Amino acid sequence: MPSGAVDAHLSTELLASNKMHALLEEAKSKYPERYVVIDTPPCSFTSDPSVIVDAVDAIVMVVREGYSTKDQIDETIRILDNDKIVGIVFNCAEYAFGLKHYYHYYRRYYK
Repeated sequence: MPSGAVDAHLSTELLASNKMHALLEEAKSKYPERYVVIDTPPCSFTSDPSVIVDAVDAIVMVVREGYSTKDQIDETIRILDNDKIVGIVFNCAEYAFGLKHYYHYYRRYYK
């Protein structure tokens, strides 16, 4: 579903609404064999993730190399429900010297 017009104040109210929680419950019950994924902006930009955290079952954080500091990551984990964080995806990482050959070695297993 598209998010619609950008209005940070309104988006927080919508995410915290009873209708949003009912929509998520309906989606989970109607499609039990599927995952409902909610993509939110980073916690440092809006309060959206902290508002919706009560309605989700699990959290996968996406951390971009070179943009997110350790302090920001620690703060995000503190703000969100630590027990719901099931993983962290480290995105946009550069190859370290010598690792390109290492990954090439395993490429044959993925053919």
